Amino acid sequence: MKIITRKEALAQGLKRYFTGKPCKRGHVAERSTSAGCYTCRKAYRQSEEGKAASKAYMQSEKGKAARKAYAQSEEGTARALRKTLGLAPPSEYIEAVHAGRLIKRELIKLKEQNL
Repeated sequence: MKIITRKEALAQGLKRYFTGKPCKRGHVAERSTSAGCYTCRKAYRQSEEGKAASKAYMQSEKGKAARKAYAQSEEGTARALRKTLGLAPPSEYIEAVHAGRLIKRELIKLKEQNL
């Protein structure tokens, strides 16, 4: 992994970076330019305090608005479609916009096989 400072990562428009130095809790891990050590974030999300905070946010008006906006986005629509059809992650698909929905390579293949 390439060692880079947060300042350099921000200048390059990166979301993640690696310093090679331990965080304040001793983790030598990738960091987020906006929220710090990924290992610390994961541990917090899995803690009771983190779960309670997440639940409170999701029930707030801000959380509901964020979920609605995501569901209406192309990424959210594609994720829902993949989940419904039991398909793999988006990296395995080409994306084509048609009638406001994302159509995946697997769907195109299925249609071609049925013709």
